[in-house]
Amino acid sequence: MIFLHKLIPILIEPLNISLFLLVIAIILKLRRFVLLSLLLLFVCSMPNVANFVWEKLEEDYPYKTFESVKSRDAVVVLSGMLQGFWLGEKYVAEWGDPDRYFAGLKIFQSGKADYIIFTGGKLPWSDKPPESEVLKKQAIMDGIEPDRVLTTGIAANTAEEANQVKKIVEKHSFDSVILVTSSFHMPRAKILFESEGVKVHPYATDFRSKNDQLKLLGFIPNSNALSRTSLGLREFIGRSYYHFILASM
Repeated sequence: MIFLHKLIPILIEPLNISLFLLVIAIILKLRRFVLLSLLLLFVCSMPNVANFVWEKLEEDYPYKTFESVKSRDAVVVLSGMLQGFWLGEKYVAEWGDPDRYFAGLKIFQSGKADYIIFTGGKLPWSDKPPESEVLKKQAIMDGIEPDRVLTTGIAANTAEEANQVKKIVEKHSFDSVILVTSSFHMPRAKILFESEGVKVHPYATDFRSKNDQLKLLGFIPNSNALSRTSLGLREFIGRSYYHFILASM
């Protein structure tokens, strides 16, 4: 199921849809499909379009100061920050985007939570260790007492992370937790955690919208904008998928 869950959003990204339309145009000799393909690629590659997509994704969870966070039993930091590789028998971890980690760390160190929980993000086909193992070691190196760092079992996606955190919440009789993840990811994460019965208080980080006004250069396509638009649309698809699944339960 996880393979299908990861594959479908990739197949319906703008680039792949554009290529599909080109194939149809070649097979059926329909010029309008070529024009439609180019138009789709052109629009999705414009920085102004990418910025619009990300502003919509992040509008529900704007930046909040650490001082505004109220104390809870624990702070939960969702996976999705690390990259890495094996060097012989040693795994070398590198930061992809450390905002979630440092936000969770600061919340804990400011006395807003008694525990910090790292989720064990790991895809079934990956040979890398669960992200929680790496982050726990890093947190201890950063001065957090080992008994205050909790880790979940392996989780391949956000739904499994929510289920794994639920087990810890029930084991320790936590009333509520602070949930730390990227702003664009928070709506999906919050609904999945609440569906598991975990009471969460969102703290969004890792903001990716540019907050730019429309600019003339923003209408000139580039590959970075296409990548940003594609990632944003994938998140909208993910939200729609879980809304549908939870509504049908």
